[in-house]
This record gives sequence, C-alpha cells and structure tokens, in this order.
Amino acid sequence: MITTTPDLLGLLLVVAGPIPLIWLQLKGGETARQRAIYQPFNLIILGAASIAMVVTGQVDTNVWVAIGACLPATITGAFFGSRIYKGISEKRFRSVVFVLLLFSGIVLITQIVLN
Repeated sequence: MITTTPDLLGLLLVVAGPIPLIWLQLKGGETARQRAIYQPFNLIILGAASIAMVVTGQVDTNVWVAIGACLPATITGAFFGSRIYKGISEKRFRSVVFVLLLFSGIVLITQIVLN
C-alpha cells in the first residue's frame, strides 16, 4: 500500500524502468517505434518524479552534488548509446536490451538478498 510521498515516488521510478520496456519487447515491432514510445514515456514519468522530489523537499545539497558527479557519465553514455543504436541490427538491439534487463534484475535481486 502506498502511504507516503517516497512510496509514491518509488512507484513512479519502478513504472519507468523495465516494465514498459519488457512490454514493448514482447509486443514487437521496429526498434525505432519502440524507442519513440519508450523515451517520451520515460521523460514524462522521471520528470514528474523529479519535480515531486523537489517540491516535497527531498532534494538537498547532497543530491545536487551526486547529480553533478553523475552527469558527465550520463551524457557520455547517452552519446555512445545513440551512436551504437544507429549502427546495430534490430536482432542485436533486442539481444542487448534483454541482456541489460537480465543484468538489472540480477543486481536488484542481489541487493534484496544481501539486505
């Protein structure tokens, strides 16, 4: 049950993660179409969560420092990711997505088990 603002924000972040990506993969279709659906959806959900965090006072100096530290890697990853996306086949793209989802799931399960 969602009882607090952090619970709601956590739910928004989960919704923006693997769930819609898996749905799009199972639905099939061109990778460009999948990307055209997933990216705006992700932008809206994560943007709403970010705004809610700022409004509710959950963003402090430590968060801004972390954002500054992560921003160069994020921009670099986006740059190389867009270049790789343009250069691979749809079959390879699906394989990469599934491997990333598998790795993400393993990390999440490991964190749960260790805590």
